[in-house]
Amino acid sequence: MSVKQYLCGPCLVDKGEIVGVVYCRECEEPLCGHCKQDHARIKVSKHHKLVDFADVPPKEIHEFLKNLIACPNHEKQEVVSLCKDHAMADHRKCEEVKVLSDMVHDIKVDCTGLKTVLHDLQQQSESLLEHERKHEELVYEMKSKVVSSLQTEKQKLLNMYAQLENEVLSSIADKKKVIGEKIKTNNEQSRQFLNHIKQQLAFIENVEQFGTNEHVLLLKRKIEKESVCRLKSTVDE
Repeated sequence: MSVKQYLCGPCLVDKGEIVGVVYCRECEEPLCGHCKQDHARIKVSKHHKLVDFADVPPKEIHEFLKNLIACPNHEKQEVVSLCKDHAMADHRKCEEVKVLSDMVHDIKVDCTGLKTVLHDLQQQSESLLEHERKHEELVYEMKSKVVSSLQTEKQKLLNMYAQLENEVLSSIADKKKVIGEKIKTNNEQSRQFLNHIKQQLAFIENVEQFGTNEHVLLLKRKIEKESVCRLKSTVDE
């Protein structure tokens, strides 16, 4: 309650701010000491239930109680009678209609059985929630295991690929080295072969220009005998 709600209700009507000492549940307002005495003397209010402020329910509970006692057909009126077979209403034509005040006067309302049922349902609901929580944890755990397994297999494949790549590149490097040395050797032999041919051609031109037919014949025989076969063999290699 706020400070204003602790002030006496009837006195506030007369613009007098007097602190209340009790709370009337029927009137739903605080009462000062003087108004409390008047409340007890007046016939219509002398049976009202006066309580300490500590016993005043919170606002939401107060509204709930107010709605609970309200007539479903007349919102501004409280329930007077109950129909055994139907909901709260006047139900003048129904045979099983009882006055609410008589019902609570004759019996002691006990919610023990209802609370037991509700507690059982509460435990079942909590058990269901716990089951679903564990189920959710299990699904998350399964997902984590699958992801971990996939990552492990992925790493294995990456390692296998890296190993294969290293082996292939190493093999290529070795073959490249061997082929490179062979190409270097072939290039050197080709240059020597080319130089030798150029030398033989130069000999022929010089002999034809400056020598006799005898010189040309002897050079031709010499080249054919000594060089041509060797040159052809080198080309084949």
